[in-house]
Parts: sequence; structure tokens; C-alpha cells
Amino acid sequence: KHGLAIIFVMWSFLRIGEAMALTWKDIDFNEETVNVYHQFSRVKDRNSLSNKYKWELTTVKYNSRRKFKLNKMAIDALKEYKKRKNVKDDNEYIFYSGLGENKPISYSGIENTYKLMVKTANVNHNKNVTIHGLRHSGISYMLRHGVPIEVVSKMAGHKSIKVTIEIYYSVIEKQKNDAVDKLNEEHYIDFITNKEDS
Repeated sequence: KHGLAIIFVMWSFLRIGEAMALTWKDIDFNEETVNVYHQFSRVKDRNSLSNKYKWELTTVKYNSRRKFKLNKMAIDALKEYKKRKNVKDDNEYIFYSGLGENKPISYSGIENTYKLMVKTANVNHNKNVTIHGLRHSGISYMLRHGVPIEVVSKMAGHKSIKVTIEIYYSVIEKQKNDAVDKLNEEHYIDFITNKEDS
């Protein structure tokens, strides 16, 4: 059941804490949009003597608050998930623990599903890549397919375009090189031909 959560995270480009905090009221199926206002953040558990961490619901930073249109893969994953789940209240978490209460899926629940999917698919996978890597894959995909960096930056909830450029520098550099190569292929022959005619 959490495989659909993995697909959604990949194609919505949300941070995992943001996806964990989504409720059904954050999704507009008519407009196919998502509102990102909350997230689960990993914080030190002050009640624990062994320096353990816990996940706590918080409001996202101002720059990370956003509403944007979901792509087909993300919205279809949500539609299928909702079809499988008996939703009684729009305040329910989308990706729930399955324990019969309105409790979000745990980070380890999503992480374990992701690892199982990778293993089952027999993917040659770097063991250091976590579920957060899906966000990077999705954002890189958008950049490689020509989505303007300003749009990508806002959808990703980055503080500024500068942050997006720093994180995805190699993807952007490849885009620039590809653009020059394409320009060379398409216009060099025409330019030489026209020069000879004059």
C-alpha cells in the first residue's frame, strides 16, 4: 500500500516530512493541486534520556509554503490511494499508518517500502541513496525536460533560485551544454550556406 506513497513522493517533489503531513483537504482533485503548509520534522525527544528523536508536526517555513499543480503521475497515485482507502474525513492523513487511527505513516515505514521496492525491482542501487533521493530525481527530471528554473524552485519550496542552482548545478550545466550543442547542429549549416550564397 505504501508503494503509491513512493510514487507520489517521486512525482510531487515534496520533502518526505511534507508528504507525511498531507491530509486529504490539502489536495484539490478538480484543480489537481496540492497545498503544502505543514511538515513532520525530526526533533530531539526531550522526554528521552537516550537522545532519541521523534517526528513533530510543524508549519513549514514561509518560503516553503506553496500551492502547485500536480503532474499526472502524482495525481493518479493519490486517486488510486484514495480509492483503496475508506476516507471518512478530509482531515485524515493521506499516507496513514494503517493502525485504525488518524496517524501518519512513519518515516521508517516509507523508507522500508522504498528499500523493498528497489530490492524487488533488482535495481543496481547505491545503498547511501535514501527516499529523499526521489525528490532529487524528480526535480532533476523537470530541469532536464526544460521546466524553467524559477518554476522548479517554487515547486520545490526552495528559499531562492540560488539554492536550486547550487543543489542542481551539474544538471543545469548539462542543460547549458546541450543547448549550445543543439544550436550548433541546427544553425551552423544554415549560417555557412547563407554566407557562401552572399
